[in-house]
Amino acid sequence: MPGVLATGVTLAVAGCAADGATTTAADPGRDAEAVTCSMQYRPDAESAAGQRSESVTVPAESGVVGDEPGARLEFPDLVFEVTYVAGAPDGNGVTTVVRATDDDSERHRVLHQLPAEPGLVDIVFAGGHGFTGLHYANHEDAQLQYWCTAE
Repeated sequence: MPGVLATGVTLAVAGCAADGATTTAADPGRDAEAVTCSMQYRPDAESAAGQRSESVTVPAESGVVGDEPGARLEFPDLVFEVTYVAGAPDGNGVTTVVRATDDDSERHRVLHQLPAEPGLVDIVFAGGHGFTGLHYANHEDAQLQYWCTAE
């Protein structure tokens, strides 16, 4: 894993949200321990043949400076990267990027901006897809589905 700097983030409970979403925390106000992203890769999006399910965790107290991802997971056609950044000029956030392995082109990028206070709040959308919701990224026939939660 690339170099990591120590910073902090707070996990807080915000109550219930609309449309069946809820917020969760084992101990309201405690420091979050990690951001975990779970994913399913399919070499052919139309088939379950060859699918892989993986997860990767980035410690929430670590922020990454520069262009290096906090964690990276490689599949035959796609690469998943996740970075938690705290104290950046644009504020706190979790960035997810999916790249094509053949040419390193970005296929999907999302910045989940976080307020300084209360920090990371894990909203659990219907289906259990964490604070990011469920995302899809495609390259040629391959597809990567992913979501991230605060732990």
